[in-house]
Amino acid sequence: MKHVYWGGCIAAVMVAVLAGGKVEFKEDFQQGLQPIWQKVEFESETKHAIEKEGTNSVLKATAENSASGLGVKFDGIAPKGATMTWRWKIDRIPPGGSDDVKSSFDHTARMFVAFKTRIGPPRTINYVWANTVSTGKTFHHPSSGRSRFIVLQSGNGKAGQWLSEEREVGGE
Repeated sequence: MKHVYWGGCIAAVMVAVLAGGKVEFKEDFQQGLQPIWQKVEFESETKHAIEKEGTNSVLKATAENSASGLGVKFDGIAPKGATMTWRWKIDRIPPGGSDDVKSSFDHTARMFVAFKTRIGPPRTINYVWANTVSTGKTFHHPSSGRSRFIVLQSGNGKAGQWLSEEREVGGE
């Protein structure tokens, strides 16, 4: 999973709402990167920084031969109907990356939910901005059936545009 240099993904995590309208977590990055965020490293470290874009503070991730992320841990089971909402944009997809081939596995951006299991590594649902796999498609990580990928955006067609997403936690 080697990233050829690309300018990065900018994300603004807006709200994760639980059933009944209760907000469990909200991040607008106005106060910088809070200690609740933990590094999640897959292969080397992606650079993360809070930047101003207009009146908004956003999280910018820039990868150069790296693949890591930031996560917030929640204990317990999400109630039925819990959702997460975010906005994201990319500058461009990484050249030469594929979404579902192990030798060139790479994707532009993702939000993921990891579910702790009693045996083995966590199972994950990954919502991705894919390179070439079509929007709406799903696939598993090329070397693990424990990671499911759901393509919400694909390619460079909407690069540079802020897009809003909402998904049920654990759902499609």
